[in-house]
Amino acid sequence: MPKVVSPRGQRRNGLKAQLDTVKVEEEYRKGDYDLINEMVEVMLKHVKRLLNGFEDRGEVRQEELLLQLQMMNIRK
Repeated sequence: MPKVVSPRGQRRNGLKAQLDTVKVEEEYRKGDYDLINEMVEVMLKHVKRLLNGFEDRGEVRQEELLLQLQMMNIRK
């Protein structure tokens, strides 16, 4: 005999599904946020070095590429 789900149970199940979706989206956004913060910190470090007279030997571009690759891996 098929299990009968009350309207209240259907609503509860729907809300649980929405909550699970929100939790997944939160983790995704948190990963993006962390990578963006890391990129900002790296860029600030290089800007300070450049302002203090150090030459950029392509390190900024290399760091940027590595962070972009990390972002692409998170989105997969």
